[in-house]
Amino acid sequence: MIKLSCGHEIHDIDYACDAAIKDYDDFGRRAISYVHYCEGCYFDAMNSGLVLMDGDEEARWLTNFEESE
Repeated sequence: MIKLSCGHEIHDIDYACDAAIKDYDDFGRRAISYVHYCEGCYFDAMNSGLVLMDGDEEARWLTNFEESE
């Protein structure tokens, strides 16, 4: 069994979804976490607006503090 970042377990890593998600560090500054989620948790994160789809979105997350969170 493979335990994913979301806490769920799978038998085959091919069923994991890799994602960059919005996060904060220990000091409350914006950060990016690179995670492995099951499909259900990945879509939940997407629907919550946490998934950063590309490098441009990652850069905006880290630098655009006027964007509503």
